[in-house]
Amino acid sequence: MKKLLSFISVLLFIIATSTICVLAASGSQDVEKFGITGGINLQKGAETTFDSSRIISGTAEKDTEVEIIVYRVADDADEANLIELDRYKTTVGLSEIFLEDVDLSIGKNLIVVKAVNGEKYSEVSAVVKRKKSEIKIELRQGIILPGQR
Repeated sequence: MKKLLSFISVLLFIIATSTICVLAASGSQDVEKFGITGGINLQKGAETTFDSSRIISGTAEKDTEVEIIVYRVADDADEANLIELDRYKTTVGLSEIFLEDVDLSIGKNLIVVKAVNGEKYSEVSAVVKRKKSEIKIELRQGIILPGQR
């Protein structure tokens, strides 16, 4: 329970500091047509996968700079720490579509997608939990009873 509370507090801190920086920049507005169409589910608290990567896709107006940052959530005994793994940057073209293949680490991954177009700014985030492939093999081979690992 402490780990969950620590993770939530770190996530809220990141969102709050990002929001403060953006508001200080000059009463910015949301990027028009910005949305995520695939790769992460913004409605769920967290998703689980065995895949080593995800293809994040979305839409935004032409010339929008999209940055995707992947953090590994390292659960320490007392608090959750975010360790930046990768940054992916792209500029939206005439199609008004962006697409990026991002790598995931084993464990919790926080994926933050930022869109900037002039003074307009939007940001979304989601958690994807990547499980070890050995677990997938064990699940295929049969039922695992508690204490058999």
